[in-house]
Amino acid sequence: MTYIVNGTAGRASMTYATAGGGTAQQSDRFLPWTYDFTAQSADFLYISAQNSNSSGCVTVKILKGSTNVKETQSCGAYVIATASGSY
Repeated sequence: MTYIVNGTAGRASMTYATAGGGTAQQSDRFLPWTYDFTAQSADFLYISAQNSNSSGCVTVKILKGSTNVKETQSCGAYVIATASGSY
């Protein structure tokens, strides 16, 4: 599985579910940002990204191989985009 965060915001802070059911955060990272991991059956998939800037858009994607499982976009100052699902 792959989480991808990109967009015109340039920077964002991410909260995401990791392999094995944990949660992690990355603060104020340059975009695009990716996280690759091996998911197990029934794993909860979650990625949330907050725009670190006063303008622009953030797009979050969950990919299974090259298949787009979920994609969400938010635009504006310090907005949050979230995508979730089950493996």
